[in-house]
Amino acid sequence: MKNTLLKILVSLALIVLFACGCSTAPQDETLTIVHATDMHFLSPELTDGGEGFIDILTRADGKVTQYSPQLCEAFAADMLELNPDVVVLSGDLTLNGAHASHGGLAAVLKPLCDAGITVLALPGNHDTGGTAYAFAGDGVERVESLSDADFADTYAEFGYDNAINRDENSQSYVAEISPKLRLMLIDVNANDTAGQVHDETVNWVLTQLKEAQAAGTKVITVTHQPLLTHNRLFTFGYTAVGSEKLLSLFEEYGVSLNLCGHLHIQHIAKDGDFVEIAGSSMAVSPNQYGVLTVKNGVPESYSTRSVNVAEWAANAGETNPELLDFANFSAGFFDLVTEKQVAAMMEEITAPEADKSAMTAFAVRLNAEYFAGKPTASADDPAWALWQQYLPGSFFGIYMSTMLEESGADMTEYRWE
Repeated sequence: MKNTLLKILVSLALIVLFACGCSTAPQDETLTIVHATDMHFLSPELTDGGEGFIDILTRADGKVTQYSPQLCEAFAADMLELNPDVVVLSGDLTLNGAHASHGGLAAVLKPLCDAGITVLALPGNHDTGGTAYAFAGDGVERVESLSDADFADTYAEFGYDNAINRDENSQSYVAEISPKLRLMLIDVNANDTAGQVHDETVNWVLTQLKEAQAAGTKVITVTHQPLLTHNRLFTFGYTAVGSEKLLSLFEEYGVSLNLCGHLHIQHIAKDGDFVEIAGSSMAVSPNQYGVLTVKNGVPESYSTRSVNVAEWAANAGETNPELLDFANFSAGFFDLVTEKQVAAMMEEITAPEADKSAMTAFAVRLNAEYFAGKPTASADDPAWALWQQYLPGSFFGIYMSTMLEESGADMTEYRWE
């Protein structure tokens, strides 16, 4: 009789359990994480947008800084439509760390937090502790920059207030995205030492990895500077100094993915099972960000998307043709910057104009493809033979040879097996 009653009670309990939609079986969890980097936002109040400012930009590295406010507004609109679980911003949020630029960017991104999207920000080497400028006429004027100590206050809503742990020696912190996943944002630009991994922070990382392991939680890390070498020419000043200390811990505790920026080039590097995705600068054509899918704490797929500035501009009632055809404008601007750099080299050689034109066109094409993460130009192209003929051993020629080594690679997509 007692056994019969016990069976009846157990059966009733199971009926109630399943009727409530509960289950003891583990549930699959798929998260969407957007990774954007090197936005280089410049507050509109810090530039007159005049010819002097545009001239500075055309002698720089191809960032469409003159439209950074509109680009970031369009990015925010894209995020509200995509509605990812998390948006990660891996540093160089501003052009030169101006206090006004940080405040302006935070205001642009706040609607994402209001919509329930988790936004996590990390400083880059351009964000704090440097010299900030405003641009007017043909000159520049120093303005207030954001201090390293004030970064967390400015971006309180963007990771710091809700962090489950913060490093006392840097702006590093851990965000718990779910019981199955933590994001660890590691600041390697603390204390006015750009791109250096400090021992105190390494010790903090070790503690966080131990805690995550004890909790049975996976960890994905984020840095500004890369931890791996993505191009054999990009080492000093590009790869974080002391990165081997972090990589050793990641191997020991099973961290399989790091998201970073800094290079402005869309690139994926591997070291065994460890993958590092360097996102291209959102301020540079094709103005893209990455979309990462994570299932049960484990990375599943990654792909890039360009910010839809043209759609945002049309919806905002903009009449500026450069905004309404932004993808072509941004690509053309980047090509113009490359052309200017190559033109200076062409002045140093004696060659037919046809050869110079072919060399320039090849360099422009290859540089754009490489930054976008899809180099297709071939070393069999006759124009490459001209580079070897007229400018053997030049830095730009060696730089292009590293790009050609990866011709045919697609760095805009990745799938974990």
